[in-house]
Amino acid sequence: DVLVRRVFPELRERCAARKISFFDVDLRWGVTAEEADTGSSLEICLEEIDRCRPFFLGMLGRRYGRVKEEYRVSSGRAELDWLAHYPSRRSITELEMHYGALMVPDASLGYFYLRDDQCVTEMPEDHPQRSLFDYDSPESPARLADLRKRVLEYGQASAAGGGRHCVRPYQARFEGVVDGKPMMGGLDAFAKMVLDDLWQGICRLYPETSVPDPSPLRVEGDRHEDFAHARRHHFTGRAEELRGLVSFADGRGAGPLVVHGETGVGKSALLAHFCHQYQRDRPGCRILYHFVSASARSADLRHMLSRLCEEIRADRNIPEPVPTSVRELAKTFERFLEVASYGPPFVLVIDGLDQLSDAHRARALDWLPRDPPVRLIVSAQTGGEPFESLAIKDPEAPRLELAALAEKERKELVRRVLWDYRKRLDESPSNNQLRLLVTKIKAGLPLWLVTACEEIRVFGVFEELTTRLRQLPGNVKPLIGAMLDRVEGDHGKHLVLRALGFLYCASGAGGGCGSGLRERELLRLLARTGTGERLLPSALWRGLCRSLRSLLRGAGLEADGTYDFYHQAYAEVVRARYVGTRQARTDLHRDLAEFYLEESGLHATSGVVDWSVCPARVVRALPRHLTEAGMWLELELVLCDLGFVARKCALGMTFELVADLAGARECGPEGASWPSGADQVGDFARFTSANAHLLSNKPRLLLQQAANSPHDTAVCAAAAEGAARVPWVRWLSKPDTVDPCRLTLAGFTEPFMACEFSPDGKLMATASRDRTLKLWDAQTGAERCTLAGHTNSVVDCAFSPDGRYVVSASWDRTLRVWDVESGGCYAVLSGHRRRVCACCFSSDSRFVLSASWDCSMRLWELADVPSGGVCKRPKRFYKHHTKPVSACAFSPDDKLIASASWDATVVVWETETANVVTTLRGHRDSVRSVAFSPDGSRLVSTSVDRTVLVWDVKLGQVSQVIEGHASPVNQISFCQDGRHLVSASDDQTVRVWDTVGGRPVGRIDVTDSYSMFVEFFPAGNLVAGAQSDCTVVLWDTLVGDAQAVLRGHTRVVNMARVSPKGDMIVSVADDGTARAWSATGRALFTMEGHRGAVNACCISPDGRSVVTAGEDFLLIRWNLAKQGARVQTYKGHGNVVKACAYSPDGTRIASASRDNSVRVWDAASGDVVFAVENLMDWVNCVAFSHTGQRLVTGGWDFNLNVWDLTKRHSKAPVHVLRGHSGAVSSCAFDQDGGRIVSASYDGTVKIWNALSGQEITTIAGHAERVYNCGFSRDGGLLVSCSHDRTIRVWDATAGREVSRLTGHAGAIQAVRFHPDRQAVVSASADGTVRVWDALRKTESARQRQHGDSVTSCTHTPDGRFLASASRDGTVKLWYCVDMVVVATLAHHTKAVNDVCVLRYQSGGLKSFRDSLELLTVSDDRSVVHWQVDIVRGSSATARVVLALTAHKAAAKAVAARPDGSCFYSADWDRRVHCWKTLSKDPLWTWTADDWVNSLVPMSTGDHVAVATHAGTVSIISAGLAMTTVKAVDNWALHLARVPKTPADLAVAGYEGSVSITRGRNVIKRLSCAGERINQIAFLQNDPTILATACQDRVVRIWSVPKGDLLAEFHLKGHVTSIDAPANGSAHFVVGDSLGNLEFLQLELPGQG
Repeated sequence: DVLVRRVFPELRERCAARKISFFDVDLRWGVTAEEADTGSSLEICLEEIDRCRPFFLGMLGRRYGRVKEEYRVSSGRAELDWLAHYPSRRSITELEMHYGALMVPDASLGYFYLRDDQCVTEMPEDHPQRSLFDYDSPESPARLADLRKRVLEYGQASAAGGGRHCVRPYQARFEGVVDGKPMMGGLDAFAKMVLDDLWQGICRLYPETSVPDPSPLRVEGDRHEDFAHARRHHFTGRAEELRGLVSFADGRGAGPLVVHGETGVGKSALLAHFCHQYQRDRPGCRILYHFVSASARSADLRHMLSRLCEEIRADRNIPEPVPTSVRELAKTFERFLEVASYGPPFVLVIDGLDQLSDAHRARALDWLPRDPPVRLIVSAQTGGEPFESLAIKDPEAPRLELAALAEKERKELVRRVLWDYRKRLDESPSNNQLRLLVTKIKAGLPLWLVTACEEIRVFGVFEELTTRLRQLPGNVKPLIGAMLDRVEGDHGKHLVLRALGFLYCASGAGGGCGSGLRERELLRLLARTGTGERLLPSALWRGLCRSLRSLLRGAGLEADGTYDFYHQAYAEVVRARYVGTRQARTDLHRDLAEFYLEESGLHATSGVVDWSVCPARVVRALPRHLTEAGMWLELELVLCDLGFVARKCALGMTFELVADLAGARECGPEGASWPSGADQVGDFARFTSANAHLLSNKPRLLLQQAANSPHDTAVCAAAAEGAARVPWVRWLSKPDTVDPCRLTLAGFTEPFMACEFSPDGKLMATASRDRTLKLWDAQTGAERCTLAGHTNSVVDCAFSPDGRYVVSASWDRTLRVWDVESGGCYAVLSGHRRRVCACCFSSDSRFVLSASWDCSMRLWELADVPSGGVCKRPKRFYKHHTKPVSACAFSPDDKLIASASWDATVVVWETETANVVTTLRGHRDSVRSVAFSPDGSRLVSTSVDRTVLVWDVKLGQVSQVIEGHASPVNQISFCQDGRHLVSASDDQTVRVWDTVGGRPVGRIDVTDSYSMFVEFFPAGNLVAGAQSDCTVVLWDTLVGDAQAVLRGHTRVVNMARVSPKGDMIVSVADDGTARAWSATGRALFTMEGHRGAVNACCISPDGRSVVTAGEDFLLIRWNLAKQGARVQTYKGHGNVVKACAYSPDGTRIASASRDNSVRVWDAASGDVVFAVENLMDWVNCVAFSHTGQRLVTGGWDFNLNVWDLTKRHSKAPVHVLRGHSGAVSSCAFDQDGGRIVSASYDGTVKIWNALSGQEITTIAGHAERVYNCGFSRDGGLLVSCSHDRTIRVWDATAGREVSRLTGHAGAIQAVRFHPDRQAVVSASADGTVRVWDALRKTESARQRQHGDSVTSCTHTPDGRFLASASRDGTVKLWYCVDMVVVATLAHHTKAVNDVCVLRYQSGGLKSFRDSLELLTVSDDRSVVHWQVDIVRGSSATARVVLALTAHKAAAKAVAARPDGSCFYSADWDRRVHCWKTLSKDPLWTWTADDWVNSLVPMSTGDHVAVATHAGTVSIISAGLAMTTVKAVDNWALHLARVPKTPADLAVAGYEGSVSITRGRNVIKRLSCAGERINQIAFLQNDPTILATACQDRVVRIWSVPKGDLLAEFHLKGHVTSIDAPANGSAHFVVGDSLGNLEFLQLELPGQG
């Protein structure tokens, strides 16, 4: 056992490195009973000795062995003739030793080991096991002595001849019975002795040759060759399958061929055998194979594609280099396969697709060409992810399924495997061991059979073999468990547990990064505690590794090679056996985390780490292990270290970092509960997510982006020290709040047309003009896959509600349904005659609805479409619109469909019949989108007319008009609860709207009592509260403070009403009185007359009367104008009157009573004009509508009833509003009668649609029963009071804008809410997709920016003031010290294109007044001269001095001479005018050869430089061109004088270059950007530092002499203007296409 389990595996591994196959033949068992009975056992043994020559290994103790009475062998065997003369009655052992070594010493390499007898003599004479080790017959001592003598002589002769053989003694000790076998121990020295001797002999026979180190490509190729050889070595059967493979490889049919079957069925062996056979039979064919399980690296997609590309490149002599990124590798792989298809036949075999690491979605097979140009054969597990992906991508692809081996093939496989070790199982009828093995449950799987053979091969007790075979588990996983039992017995359970547990937690099988562990890492992790060792001894690890070789992919020969599991099934066994409990996993992850922390140096340096040199493996793995281990302190230190963030981004792991931080927030403490006491992790998570699009491509910007975060964030604080080490741009005007944009997908040249969240919110889909659909990780922004197949722009997309599919609509007139998991095209829906522009799924995911420019919609049933097929016949056809249909939507129950059209209508259809239910007309222009509310009661539509309309589906009427967008509204989306809408517009904004009201606005906490009733004052900022402590309190709703406390009542105050003018308050109480108060709280008079508590009151609309309702069943009217004189009593109720209300015209009074009735009284006569009696329960409240025609009541039946007072004879309510789960305590109509609000003892407030009777929203916020609620006078606010001692104010206005999200630089095409959180995703024509915090408001200061693109900005000479011009038609004057606007200049009627300073007079430090004259030019063709007077730098007054109208086209540019004596202006008609200041007529005019874009006065004379669309720069004087130079290849867009060299000019070109000109020459050219440069400026008045404002939304700062990029700053919009003051300061200003003006400063190392 020591040799079989320890020595021989080590030798086998050493030999493999030299390409030598090592087999040990153990003759302890393997001769069957039949062979023994026939006497052929001796011949078999001697034959095996011949096969093993020249090596022979013999061991002698006290056992002589079985004696042969006669030596029977086959006739004609000359090499065995010596047996005829050999002494009789010798044991087979002696005969084997004689034949193997002693007989021919010169032709053998014999190794003999003689055991010391002490281990037997020390055993007691009566020990039951002694006979197994002692002499086995009386003649044994003499025979053994003779044999030992011969062996010793053999050794002596060898020593004399140079030591070819060896004979050595060894010691052992008896250790009892283990696993049913008597065992000798103390054999470590013996094992080492045998290992060294045999290895020396092998090296003598097969010396190591000195050859150059092979290339990595060759090394990897050898590894696959070795793997293939090992797999095909025992291959048997499968003749039909082999013919199928050959037929496919020889043919021309479509591929790939998919070989599939269950795990362990022999796919790898079949393909290995096929590759060998096919290459042998067709030497002219090139066959390239990749076995994913060949090594740990072979499973990595990047490595596999790189290897295959390199092999093809070498085979076909392709000069193109192989890229490194997975995306580029996939493209190169497809191109290289195309090249490989030319020339000799080429066959590519990829085995084990389901063993690929899932990094980069490898198992989804996005990288695999759908129509490979070469013969491609792949294998996958039936039903696995790759198999399903292939089935969806190409349903017609040929398949070859492998079934279990037939019994005959199983037997042959067992024979072959065991025969390598010269063992055989008995096949006799009485003891058919072979059949016992091959009839096990999973014996048809080669994996099971080979594993079983390995187990029985190392089983050393022949007599117990049959029992062992019966005990073998019949399934793969239990068999692996049995194998692990053996390994634990050999190496100790603790070592096995930790080794496999570490591998599970570190590998992809454990759900991690899939990187496995290197040998050095394992040796460190497995070091034994208490021994002082730092590494586990290599011998122990190698022994364990050899025992686990069938489970693990080894590290191979690579220095950085890793170990991980061959197959997921093995990992599952390990999980169940060793890592099944949470505590076990935590302990293992903690050890791994501690190890990686030590590797990083974090522990050794108390938190200060040089992450820049930290290994990539540590950076990748550490956060996950810290999270899994719950090591929050260390996790916070790591993730909130900018050095770690920088290293991870530099290694290309930005999106992994986003996931790390998201995982930490999800699993770790809440907010400030982290060890630091602050939510640093949250700050870093928001920062990395928002900046991932930048950091993934430009990690060098990390410190700058961090330093420019809001001041109070942990990220900004962490960047304070590091930012000074490199050049960077400080954002002086940065907001103090976190940007609502939490994620950006950028870097795309084509517009995004649509976006959608998956139902679980984990994925995003985007549709683009580049003809693709992309899926993204919604949390990190990492691209999951690209779905290509459309031949024109993809303009819409939608996920199925079950999340399995996503449908895309394209201008190629088709829809495609894609499988989300695999990325394959499930179906193509074709039939529309023109562009398809919209699509959606039904709620049950069965149907797809499409809308088209052919003015129709079509309904498609997916069940009718075969997987991968094309459907041309829809289930339903909808035709009614007269113009193209732009949008469509299902109702939540799928019974209705809505469509929006260019014909300005919305049509509602019956889904099943295709009948038109209603046509909604209200928009004035084309309708672009439509959506149902989640409850189906409302429909919302958007239009080119810039409005959003909310429709009542039941009534077919507009219920809300939402206005605010400045351009056409492209799309609208409801959030899941229907409370908010989000809209996307061409005005480059995303806006979130409150659709139902009910947002909390304010809260007032009442400490010593609770409010029974509250009502707004007319102004809306005060409420009057009736308190349980006998007071009336006036509350300020803005600050939550009590403004006055009115004391006088002696019992609980039940109600306090405010007069219509707000000048009086009337309160009623349980003390039986009503009291009148002034608005300031002064007591006016008291009204007494009720016999008991007064429950309610109401004031007439004219404020002259009040009616009170009491416990005495009466209502009494009082004259407020006459000190509360009693006017009239209303009798008729039979119980307590709980409520009363005046009609809007003051002629009627309504009352509600506990006699279960509602009455309406004529106020003057006291007659009852309307009554409803015998209601279900007590009535608590009553209110009139704004017209007085309807009445709403609520009571103890939990319902509200709406009554039509015009139908006096009808006692049935118009609507019954059901929904409260407690008594209704209060109700009211809003000011226009469209809504009803109700309060209930169930703790909620509800808003209802008064017309339809449907609930709009439920406001849940109070903790206990709500006593009262009411609208403000304008209906914009709600107020409620509760037993929870709070008064709450709510936003009651549906359609109010909640937040405005700006950041896109182009029209926003689509927007969607996240399914379960307040986030929205938007897609824009600017080529970006952004994810926003929907309800986060942008900083108010940012609202003072321009409303449109900033076209120009210019500083005063001292840099204190800045003027900015915009396409919004205004000019803003900024005080640069505080970065605030001090004046807005509005005179132009169209866009202002340029602004310049004509004259400036600074008041200096001792003066508070500055004087400034500006010039502006506009699309309205005018030039305006402004005079601005500034006071204290905080306020300014501006007036127009002169407006010049000489231009005949839009005026484009203006520039003034430094002394202000004259100025120049240019227009789109190519004319340049020179003006004398304050003159109305130009001095001269010059006409350019093309449009004029920029003007700059030269420093001498009256010269002016003119840049044109022709790319030329001309110097003009007195209307004549002095010089002209072709400065740039395309348009010359902007000019700037080079500081300190007056004759030099810098010219910005459309093509992205800057030229420096001097006279007629270009003296330097800089290639500065890929996109056009709109404007340029020199910073710090330094000719060597140039800033460019680029169309790609980046400001770049360049070193002019070197042409190097120093720094860059990214804006949300296209950078349209830039200016730097001439006073040498480091700050500068840029403007963008969104109207933002940003104050920046260049920070250079070493500068203060």
